[in-house]
Amino acid sequence: WIENIMSTKQRQLQKIVAPPSNSEEDDDVGALIYRESQLRKAEAAAAAAESKKTSIAFTHHRTSTRKRLPVTNHGEESLSRPQRRVATKGRKRVASLDQDRPKEKVAKKRRYECSADGCMNQAKNRGVCRRHGARAPIKQKLCSSEGCTNQVRCGGLCIRHGAKIKRCSSEGCNNHAVKGGLCKRHGAKR
Repeated sequence: WIENIMSTKQRQLQKIVAPPSNSEEDDDVGALIYRESQLRKAEAAAAAAESKKTSIAFTHHRTSTRKRLPVTNHGEESLSRPQRRVATKGRKRVASLDQDRPKEKVAKKRRYECSADGCMNQAKNRGVCRRHGARAPIKQKLCSSEGCTNQVRCGGLCIRHGAKIKRCSSEGCNNHAVKGGLCKRHGAKR
């Protein structure tokens, strides 16, 4: 099928480019050059049409709006090039060939992440973050009421669950006693 198309195109090309009628045109260099250029143009058009027909199934239309960036080659060719200029703040200087090579990898400071799926928090204890079960160092005991995580105030309970809070001993003051039976306003120092 393709051979049939090529033969018809060649026939069309021969019709377009007719042989010279008289001998004077054969000697004319300009006419020869013009005829050759017309022949080459016709051949190129035929080849382009043929390649377009065969490559329609293989064309890939870009779905992204971003333009493709050219791939830069950082192989041996880039090292053999003459020294290139590197822009700096105050002055320009020529980079040595050693600076063109990629630097050796420096060990990164490890930041341990939580082992729970999809969690990017920093692991505190036992490989997990606070949200996923890391135990914080307990400085004070927790309330003995079931499900309460507040700190104990007095008698094993938090304020919400019935711990008695001492009040300031100064007359007319109803603030919480901080130290020595007094509030901060009346002289308690922490």
